[in-house]
Amino acid sequence: PEVPTMFTQAGMNYLTKNEKFFFEGEKATFLTQIGLEDSFTKMAETIDKPVIIVCDRGTMDISTYLTEDFWNRIISEQGYTNTQLRERYDAVLHLVSAADGAEQFYTTANNAQRVEKADEKGLQIARELDKKIVSAWKGHPHLRVINN
Repeated sequence: PEVPTMFTQAGMNYLTKNEKFFFEGEKATFLTQIGLEDSFTKMAETIDKPVIIVCDRGTMDISTYLTEDFWNRIISEQGYTNTQLRERYDAVLHLVSAADGAEQFYTTANNAQRVEKADEKGLQIARELDKKIVSAWKGHPHLRVINN
């Protein structure tokens, strides 16, 4: 599951002006993402056949929605570095947003929690976020960007 969508459906407002609430919400998002990944990894280790775990989002994606200071506070409080977080993944396959090159297919209908709309301003926001996400994963040896 995509953790931010799950949290938004439960009442988290990622656009809040309340910095303490925002910080705690993002920290909870991070911890839930790590927890889900760790749980799936432990389950996979019990299987005798090769297993692939696919994440809709990874921990580094979260960093793109925060200031650098907030992100560094969250990960350092939990004992992580950016490098350690990137290294949790064997590969990163980034599917470029439809907002960049396939605009006619961009929609918010498949995720009512998405804040960027399917108008020109929303498309621009989605493109900028997409570029930030790719940048957050730079340095991963198996980062592959799949264009439209």
